[in-house]
Amino acid sequence: MGRVKKIALIICASNFERQKRVVHEVHEALSSMGDYALYVFTNYGIYVGDSPYIRGAKSIYELLKLHDFDGCIIDSNLGNPDMECELVSGLKQCGIPVIGLNVILDDIPFSILDGYSAQVKLMEHLIFEHHCTKINFVGFYGADIFTDQALAAYKDSLEKAGLPYEERRVIKQRVSIENGRDLYHTFKERGTDDAEATICLHDVMAIGLCLEMADRGLSVPEDMLLCTLNYSANSIGFRPSLTGIDRQDEYVSRKACELLCDMLEGREVPRENYYEGQIFYGQSCACVSNNVEYENGIYQDIILNKIEAGSQISLMMNYNDALETVESLQELGNNIFNIMQGQKGREFLMCFNKRDIGYILNEVDELPTDEAHPFDEEMVVIIGNTKEQGRISGMEYALKDLFPMSPKSGDIFILMPVHRNDRVYGYVVFINNYIPIDMYNHRILHESICTSIENLRRQMILRNSIRELDELHMHDALTGLYNRYAQERYANRYIGTGNYTVVMIDMDGLKNINDTYGHLAGNNALSIMADALRDCVDMSDLLIRYAGDEFLIISYNTNQEYWGGFSERLNATLANYVHLQKLPYELGASVGYHISQDTEDISFDDCYQQADSKMYLNKQARKVK
Repeated sequence: MGRVKKIALIICASNFERQKRVVHEVHEALSSMGDYALYVFTNYGIYVGDSPYIRGAKSIYELLKLHDFDGCIIDSNLGNPDMECELVSGLKQCGIPVIGLNVILDDIPFSILDGYSAQVKLMEHLIFEHHCTKINFVGFYGADIFTDQALAAYKDSLEKAGLPYEERRVIKQRVSIENGRDLYHTFKERGTDDAEATICLHDVMAIGLCLEMADRGLSVPEDMLLCTLNYSANSIGFRPSLTGIDRQDEYVSRKACELLCDMLEGREVPRENYYEGQIFYGQSCACVSNNVEYENGIYQDIILNKIEAGSQISLMMNYNDALETVESLQELGNNIFNIMQGQKGREFLMCFNKRDIGYILNEVDELPTDEAHPFDEEMVVIIGNTKEQGRISGMEYALKDLFPMSPKSGDIFILMPVHRNDRVYGYVVFINNYIPIDMYNHRILHESICTSIENLRRQMILRNSIRELDELHMHDALTGLYNRYAQERYANRYIGTGNYTVVMIDMDGLKNINDTYGHLAGNNALSIMADALRDCVDMSDLLIRYAGDEFLIISYNTNQEYWGGFSERLNATLANYVHLQKLPYELGASVGYHISQDTEDISFDDCYQQADSKMYLNKQARKVK
């Protein structure tokens, strides 16, 4: 076995059915042609516009520039020609051979359905078999090779048949059922509702139009014939079944792989490689189906998917519960691992930017979003499971390696970004399985992973904010010492032992400092007092600013000799602060304490009163001196 060649496939997951078919065909074709591993870069959605979600979604393609791929196939359904051209340019700069699959970009070779011939077939069928003279055409909104080819064929077919071309009968629209329904009203507004037939490039548009017509008391094919250039399970399963052109994904995908393999072997390949689509007839143009065997297979897939979807609903809800309420990265990793084990122990890796882990946990400040470099050079496997290494957690690796696993011939890796809008945290890798594109519930799994990261970060922010507020609630703003709220919370830790010491401290001469030097000087004197007390107590002591210029200590230390010398140590420390800061005033403190032993029956309040009384006696004695 020679070196395993690494082939990247760029594709969009917005069309589950087609993506599954293309990925499967490319993987099978490459596996039969030599030692290849397939890396599928994908995400849900079509990359139209410049929303934060789109910017985060397309970040997965940045990985293509960082890894040593031998070749790349780029599919047509990204929906953004500018981004497709940018990807091709970046790959060519890296010296990576590129093949277009159902897309024509720059000067790269491509394998593609001949949209022109396919449209001619449908037009000739409608004109010569059904004698239609007024035909509406619905293409895709925006730049699209199939729309351009089909529109050219539409015009040429009309001219060849001696029929007029009417601009008002041509519509471009984004693909959705709702937009398909709107076609009925658009035809009315344009005065083209007299059409005998309509061709929609996408079957979803045709289905929407058919539904709206039914709501208006009209029917297909009695009131209008309907065709599509996108023959799929939707076309077959809908009633009436749609006449359409099969896009020949199997042959087009296999040819793309053959072209790429030839390029890697140094052979010249033709740039243009077209396949003619095959027309399949359905009820929508009053024709009898000629594809019974194919339809039966599709029906089986539809039924199986429906059965599986029904059994997966509870799993989808479990994903939300298990992932979107986690309170730590460890819990998130454990839950994802358990979910994947429940999915027949499938192999996977969830890889995060090392720099973002602290951000997620709110341990570092806000990190700027860097669209040019969404991934860190150092990555961490948060959780994973592979046949070779078993369970993986916390493993670090270099981004250029993509993941800590060497490919074997026939491997398939599906990479999807983990992001929240344009904040990219990393990516998840599904290994040697077509998930998450062959089961709808795995889209929910992927979305739940992305959402759970943001939820976890918010929880961490909230938790830290509560902690900070709690600390502020229990601390004196001026000195930073605990306040009486902290006393209420923590005092019982000391009192409950029965052996503790209560110390009362009163600062000498604060009123005189305020009156003579101002309140800012008085605040500084209080801060110095707090610092001196910190110097003189143990870390285990509870040190409190009790009120104004009064301070309280509660300590586990019940050594009589220790507390007997405390006043002298404190006043010496204060004198040193005065000397160092060259203050124009003296600082001193009066101290009183009471040691409680578990042999005596005395309450904390009594201990406090005795310490307070002794403090006042000490103050009087200091005045006499």
